[in-house]
Amino acid sequence: YYNNRRYHEAIDNLTPADVYHGRSEEVLSKREQIKKVTLEKRRRRNLQTSSITMYNS
Repeated sequence: YYNNRRYHEAIDNLTPADVYHGRSEEVLSKREQIKKVTLEKRRRRNLQTSSITMYNS
């Protein structure tokens, strides 16, 4: 459990197993990609909501 599932803040919130097996760059790049997609979806949703609110006012 400790090495395979628990994320450690001192090693960029990766598991020790990810770092040991050399998967850290892969995991971090995947997180960054997910973050970009999520932020873009949130921006679109907020723009739609604000335009609807302005239209109904």
